[in-house]
Amino acid sequence: MNDLPAIIGAIGLLIGTVFGGIATLDRRRARLNGEDAAELEDYHRWHPRVLRAVVLLRATIANCPQAVEPDGIEDLVQWPPSRPRPKHSRGEVTADDEG
Repeated sequence: MNDLPAIIGAIGLLIGTVFGGIATLDRRRARLNGEDAAELEDYHRWHPRVLRAVVLLRATIANCPQAVEPDGIEDLVQWPPSRPRPKHSRGEVTADDEG
């Protein structure tokens, strides 16, 4: 009977840990669903604009008899668009680095 408070405390800690873990997983799933929804919205905003730009570019190239369409245009039209790398990852030296 002397161990009853310790047993009750351990069970309470176990229950708190389980429900805390479940709540954390629910918050993470909601955050990931929100990120997926935002990415899908960005895609639907980006895709028609890029297709329109590619069609206009090809029409302009077709109107110029000596112009040749460059290779790799289809490879550039990809989702998600490539993001520019920071200067330090390209090996460029900035004024801060020279110091």
